[in-house]
Amino acid sequence: MELQSITDEQVQPLEAVGSIEPARIKKSSPKRRIIIFTVVSIINVALLVFLGSLLLTPKEGSNTSSGLGDMSSPLLGKAAPDFTLPLLSDGKTPLSLSSFKGKPVILNFWSSTCPPCAAEAADLQSFWSGKLQAQGVTFIGIDGAEKSMSDGQAFVQRYHVTYPNVKDTFDGSTGINYGIAGNPETYFIDAQGHVVARWLGPLTAEGLQTELAKMQVK
Repeated sequence: MELQSITDEQVQPLEAVGSIEPARIKKSSPKRRIIIFTVVSIINVALLVFLGSLLLTPKEGSNTSSGLGDMSSPLLGKAAPDFTLPLLSDGKTPLSLSSFKGKPVILNFWSSTCPPCAAEAADLQSFWSGKLQAQGVTFIGIDGAEKSMSDGQAFVQRYHVTYPNVKDTFDGSTGINYGIAGNPETYFIDAQGHVVARWLGPLTAEGLQTELAKMQVK
């Protein structure tokens, strides 16, 4: 009997502890959940801010936060893809890039349905007639895949463009070979026939000067 009383005294405190502990867990669980939720939320917000900063940070060499300007290209340092395309002026006379070997060349990809192309057209003509032609730089416009050649011809006449323009193939293979991301886009080729720069978006006077330096044209 004495052993039994001792056993009861030992067991009761354990039962008491067991009865109190669940209450403590119930009281502390919501707090723990709130803490965990808060920590996870802070981590998620931090990750979103970090990823957002990566997306909004301009690429190296880019002039604006929108990703336009001087851009990288897999073609940089490589021979420019050759092409033979018909001149827009008559729709049939072939023009080949290889015929300008030994001369620096600028290729401008555009489309008559592209508003930024229309916005830069007057500037490109001004660059050509006021500086590039005198420096011995060949400037060629490449009209992308359009419904008809007449659309490109009307565009050239509307903006009084005098440098040569050609019509890309029906499937736009020349633009594909150069890896253009959209119109307008301009590639700069040095006298050795290597691509030295790529400009995405309307070409500015400052951008032109930057890229001409890479072509070793002053």
